Amino acid sequence: MTLLQKSVTINAPVDKVLDVLEDPERQTELNPNLKILSYTPSPLGYFDTKWEYRMAGIPLNGTSTTVAYERGKSIIFESKGGIDSRWEWTITPQGDVTQVALSLTYTMPGSFLGAAFNKLVIERQNEKDTEAELANLKRLSES
Repeated sequence: MTLLQKSVTINAPVDKVLDVLEDPERQTELNPNLKILSYTPSPLGYFDTKWEYRMAGIPLNGTSTTVAYERGKSIIFESKGGIDSRWEWTITPQGDVTQVALSLTYTMPGSFLGAAFNKLVIERQNEKDTEAELANLKRLSES
């Protein structure tokens, strides 16, 4: 299992950040490698999705299901398909500033070859993608 943790300080109030982060129509703006194929409201809040994700040029299809949600505080969803993962968003409002942290855990399929490919390619790509996703959230929320 691989764990990536990143965070960003956004110079915008929490409601403006949530307007971007919680809008399924804007997910591709946050992560250009992600295409939401369909979404439905989750009974827990947030939304569940069917998606396509391009990782290292390879298209992966899967689903994401919300497993915990507390508006303005946390969003946790698990993805299945290609590479199983768990995304934990922590949102901390501080007046007109919002701190957002993202913790991503995932497991590469396969044994030795999957682990080697993860270290050589996928981990670096996921690190860049999570940094870019947070930077895009910051840019879109502050504009």
